Amino acid sequence: MVISMSYTFADRCLDSIDELIAGLRSWTASDPTSYFPIASAFDENTLALYSGSLMSVIKLDGYYGEYFPNQFETLLSEGWEQFFRNRMGSNGKGLDILWFYESDHEGIKDTMRDARKPQIDALLQRGIDIEDVLLDEADLYASQCVKETQYLIVITHLSALSKIEQKAARKHRKSSFRKDDRAAGADAIAQSLGYESLHEVHEQHVNSLLVFMSDNTRSEVSRGYLVKRLDAYQALKIIYSTAHPHTFETWEARLQQKDTKPRNLDKIPLKTIQQQYGGKYTPRDFSLLLPPRLSQQMLPSHIKELGKYAILGDRIYAPYFVKELALDPQPVEHLIRQCYQRRLPFRIVYSILGDPTAANSWNINFANIFTFGMVNRQINNAVKALASYVEQGGVQVGYSIAFTTWANLEVNVDLETGKETVNLDTVMRRSRDLETLFQQWGQQQVSNVYGCAAQQALSTCLGYHLPVAAPAAPQTERDVLRQLPISRPVSIWKPQDSMWFRTSTGVLNPYQPFSKKQSSMVAVVLGGMGYGKSNLLSDVNFCLFSNSQNSQVPYLRGLDFGASSTGVIDLMASSLPESQKHQVIFKPFVNDGSMVKNLFDTRLGCRYPLTDHKQFLIGWLQLICEELSTRFGVTHIANVITAAIERMYAETDPRESHLYSRSPFNYAEARGIEGLQEVIEANGIEIDGHTTWWEVVDALIAVGLENDDQKILYIATCLQRLAVPKWDDLCSAVNALSNQFSDLPEVDGKPYISAVSATLTGVSRIFPCFVSRTNFDVSESPVCVFDMTEVYGRGTSNYDLWKRGVVFTVAYRVLCEDLFINRDIANDEMRVNADYLGLSQDLVRYHINFYEKQDSIPKLFWADEVHRLDAASKSGDSQASSSTGRVLSSLCYEGRKFNVGIMLGSQLPQHIPEDILTLLTSLFIFGANQSVELAEAIKDKFGLSEDERDAILRITPPNAVKGAEVFCEHRTRRGTQRLITNFLLGSIKRWAYATEADERALRATLYSRTRPSEARKLLATHVQDLEFAINSIISKEEQETGRLVARDQAIEILAANLLLKQENQRG
Repeated sequence: MVISMSYTFADRCLDSIDELIAGLRSWTASDPTSYFPIASAFDENTLALYSGSLMSVIKLDGYYGEYFPNQFETLLSEGWEQFFRNRMGSNGKGLDILWFYESDHEGIKDTMRDARKPQIDALLQRGIDIEDVLLDEADLYASQCVKETQYLIVITHLSALSKIEQKAARKHRKSSFRKDDRAAGADAIAQSLGYESLHEVHEQHVNSLLVFMSDNTRSEVSRGYLVKRLDAYQALKIIYSTAHPHTFETWEARLQQKDTKPRNLDKIPLKTIQQQYGGKYTPRDFSLLLPPRLSQQMLPSHIKELGKYAILGDRIYAPYFVKELALDPQPVEHLIRQCYQRRLPFRIVYSILGDPTAANSWNINFANIFTFGMVNRQINNAVKALASYVEQGGVQVGYSIAFTTWANLEVNVDLETGKETVNLDTVMRRSRDLETLFQQWGQQQVSNVYGCAAQQALSTCLGYHLPVAAPAAPQTERDVLRQLPISRPVSIWKPQDSMWFRTSTGVLNPYQPFSKKQSSMVAVVLGGMGYGKSNLLSDVNFCLFSNSQNSQVPYLRGLDFGASSTGVIDLMASSLPESQKHQVIFKPFVNDGSMVKNLFDTRLGCRYPLTDHKQFLIGWLQLICEELSTRFGVTHIANVITAAIERMYAETDPRESHLYSRSPFNYAEARGIEGLQEVIEANGIEIDGHTTWWEVVDALIAVGLENDDQKILYIATCLQRLAVPKWDDLCSAVNALSNQFSDLPEVDGKPYISAVSATLTGVSRIFPCFVSRTNFDVSESPVCVFDMTEVYGRGTSNYDLWKRGVVFTVAYRVLCEDLFINRDIANDEMRVNADYLGLSQDLVRYHINFYEKQDSIPKLFWADEVHRLDAASKSGDSQASSSTGRVLSSLCYEGRKFNVGIMLGSQLPQHIPEDILTLLTSLFIFGANQSVELAEAIKDKFGLSEDERDAILRITPPNAVKGAEVFCEHRTRRGTQRLITNFLLGSIKRWAYATEADERALRATLYSRTRPSEARKLLATHVQDLEFAINSIISKEEQETGRLVARDQAIEILAANLLLKQENQRG
């Protein structure tokens, strides 16, 4: 295409005027595009500046730890100081590091709600209604949290090269611009401006910083950082976000021809367009097809100065810089905490120049020449002191700080005059507060430059103005490092599908149970009564229950003492559709015969127990015969028990005709199985006087599998309970072994087998909870919690401890029977041993499908008040443990293999078995009851530092504002993090979790009369203090009617009043 046009004298004049105006705007800095430093992308991960310097952006998610005073000093001396001495000062010529930190509480509400939206949507699809709980929690954390972001910019200048290399680099860069075949444009992005010879040095600078920050092996407290180098597109988007915080999500940088569409050429001089066309010449200006300059893409369209304030886009900024560095540098945590308490958004840009000679050089040279005057002498003395410090092994760098706060732009229009005025009240108040706090932070002097606010404001935006518009001065590396945010904690997990905590300065710190970032889930929760331990245990259950990835209710099986978990159980049950409410149960575990679980029950259709079940039975029966095991050794009792188990099952297997002695099937014995006779008759199953129990079971299973009828399979399961052995069969099997084990030692003058038989017979009177047929089932209830209060009692004798150990094992087996299943092992065993077990191929496939499904479902076993379980050693030996402790340790060892999470709660650390400590993946400590002795015990038990012990000691009881303070330790595949956080419960969730008797009574009454979500809203809105509300009703009724109202009646009246308020609101 050829464009024919004449280039007249008028065109030449207009082009010259445009160039003159552009030059003046650039020289006076009134045109922000003139000092935007980034020219283009140099390569995939590097940006090039107009000066030819190279720049990379590193995203810093945080430190695997938190600020603790002593640990901070160690982090400086054993980490950062060494890095600075190796890479900065005389070794840092040409290297600049900009550290960007921002804390912003505005706009976080939508972010928090968005994080819960996938859960809410997924749960609603499954018919689960807990949206009110999740949104209330999101709003609570939004009111107390801030968004904290950190980035590092690494810049390598030409001065990083030797003099000879610098000369060659300039020559090569200059010659590259003369090539005629270079595709360029007068109004397009400037390509390939970076010095090629700087690339290797720049990569060394970037990689040395990344390696240093990622290293978590230098010392116990130098746990490393979570860092990531951004590619060119990601880096520009992050840079753009700091100047356009509300619109950056949809913005993308245009760096190459493929990123843009043809555009108009209004800004290209007519002379350039005229000269590039005609005849045989190839076009030299490709602005039509190339992306516009980055300054045009990235600068806010609305930039305006208002004295010392600047408007950038939809915000108004109050920029400052530090004109005199701190006399007493302090950790930035002090400043951050003060700003957080005032809900003050702010941003800091630290500029660290590897070569300090360029910092404050004019003043230093002037003072060196004109030595008179106090100020000049002070400068000379400071220079000499720094030189002496460097000679002694220290490092000095150039250092400056720019900072700002802001407010959303609010423009008021006078309706009469049409005049627009900007509301400065908020930004003025915030700027005064921030200026005061900065001056107090280490005694430093701050200032701003009236009339250059836009340039200063852009300096506080990441990469928009280089160097930063703040005076740099020489400073020691230690004083610089003390002010950097080097110990801001990382948030390891994303907020989606996580439990939420916040740090003391408002940073959201989620925790995700069952995360792939940890090798397994073994969590311990410590805390005294009223400190929040039980609420956290409940919240872990709720988090797993409400996970958006669930396709069904997860397995959450627990042991509790008291009603501390009834709240979350009620919440889960009430949220489910009516047809699924049976999947969540809470019930007391009793030992009175009304609740029986025959531990000899086998998998559907199996004549014999699987290997893991058999091993459990051997261990459990050894515990029952603990006295014999202690006196005569484990080997004898183990051999007897193993032989007895094998014989017992053989005696109930019709295929073992020489041992089988069971009576034939009869309806009378099976009369308690609802629907059995109807199913048998409807499906033509023939029954005669010789039909065995297993034959009927097999027939029912075949019908159920053929018709995919779960009801028939359940009837088969119930009938199978009459076919498997019971406790009397075990005793008979033991007695039948007297000849086989006649050579064993006598026990108090009696044969060994007789002693075993007497022990087992006596047990049948002590433990009615397992000696007869199973009469209850939790297999249909994935969420099941047993209250162990009644069955455990309070006795402290050896007999009581032994009895509790046996009961615990029974309860554990009932809860964990469907949890500790290894899909591969179980599948292989059933395939190989199908004939021995008595399984058809259809039934094998049914079990395999069950195991496949089971393997993908989250499974958790938890126990609260472990000190009541007697898990610690009876002798007090810290290296030993009770039978319960050994079971808990075994669960922790096997949890990873079986994909089961383990969580234990206790009031005292000494009740956590020692074996578990090495397996821990997460630890939560809700203080030490403000006891020095307990804090010291926790420190010794878990290997904490003195800093961490002191932090735990300072934890006080929770309140509605701060929530519960909790020390957290998370051991991840990347590293270990320890920090103090706050665990918050919104008013709706507090009522949902409430466990006091009156609270449960009121909640249950409202749940039964209105939707649970509406009931929780009524309680959260109108009942802040239940005790006060009840007493007010009692007092009012007595005054008005003269009768004394009981508490349960007062609760009923209160419920009626709340429902009336609901009706009035609807009306």
